[in-house]
Amino acid sequence: RNLTPGITTQLCDSGTAEQQVVSGVMYYLHLKASPKRGKTCSYEAQVWVQAWRNFKSLQNFVLEQCS
Repeated sequence: RNLTPGITTQLCDSGTAEQQVVSGVMYYLHLKASPKRGKTCSYEAQVWVQAWRNFKSLQNFVLEQCS
């Protein structure tokens, strides 16, 4: 996912992950990325996966904080 158009973003840390079984599995991912030098931002992503259908969908992607 391109967080900032025209700027290369580097993933710094995959952080933590949780999962919830629904009609498939909902993954809650906590990520850290560096969209600018010297700046690190935390994001939360929710990904819904139905493996038997070969289906993956990004449900939510939210900026939590930048430092």
